[in-house]
Amino acid sequence: MKEYDFLSLVESGEKKDCNLAVAIGVFDGVHKGHRKIFGTLAEIQKKKPNIESMVITFSSNPKPGKNGNLDTLRLRKEYVAGFSINSFCVIDFSEIFSRISASGFAHMLASVGKVRYLVLGNDFRCGSPSRSTDGPGLGFLLRAEGQDTELIQVDHVLMEDGEKISSSSLRRMIKEGDFKSYLEYSGQGYRVDLMTIPYRSECGCLVYCTDLIQQLLPPPGAYDAELMLSVGRIVRCILHIDDYHVRIQEKDVFPNMGDDPGFGLVDSITIYGEVYGNRRNEEGCHR
Repeated sequence: MKEYDFLSLVESGEKKDCNLAVAIGVFDGVHKGHRKIFGTLAEIQKKKPNIESMVITFSSNPKPGKNGNLDTLRLRKEYVAGFSINSFCVIDFSEIFSRISASGFAHMLASVGKVRYLVLGNDFRCGSPSRSTDGPGLGFLLRAEGQDTELIQVDHVLMEDGEKISSSSLRRMIKEGDFKSYLEYSGQGYRVDLMTIPYRSECGCLVYCTDLIQQLLPPPGAYDAELMLSVGRIVRCILHIDDYHVRIQEKDVFPNMGDDPGFGLVDSITIYGEVYGNRRNEEGCHR
């Protein structure tokens, strides 16, 4: 899967003659609803070999709220790549871009390539708040630009209580420490990106400052987790979280690292649930 900058594609015209199937969205914390969109895109590509699939997303969440993101752009790209999508295109959501109207965005999208298929969730909207539109509106605007575009709207995936699966519902699960539900409705454990976050070694633990982690963290406590090292090795560990620090406890992996801060040892950590009782309350990592 190749990565592109959206504005660069608009300006260069590199794909202006390509037949595209395009999905657009933030896709923060890829869940089963997003997977349904990516699966639809991949199916189009499979049935129509002359079509190139493209996911267009944002460098930052246009509406992150106060609760933090569910992923990073790096993790999102990995999730999308798992669907054998051809292109991953990133919009730098700057203050200037946030003021673009829906018609302005449609004009830019039409400049990227021949958008034959537009795959969107039912709640899709684009454009500045006062000049926005929904999925059918964007399809109409693309056809007004001379595009022969077929709109495919993907229905929501619902939870047992009838609520649609959304990034907001996943945030609520994390804030409640409900990783069983998170796993069920996202289709994966909750993965926190630590690749670029500085750490220090302390008594056989890796210690991170919570303020430096971009993603939403669960309530203070101890959690069962899987640590992915940058070399690809995966080990079970205990994740200790308090108001100021995240401590990763696995004495077999971090026996004698010294106390110097560092980068790059850890790729990410996937959280599966809270530790109950005193299991594995070894010396060395205390909140």
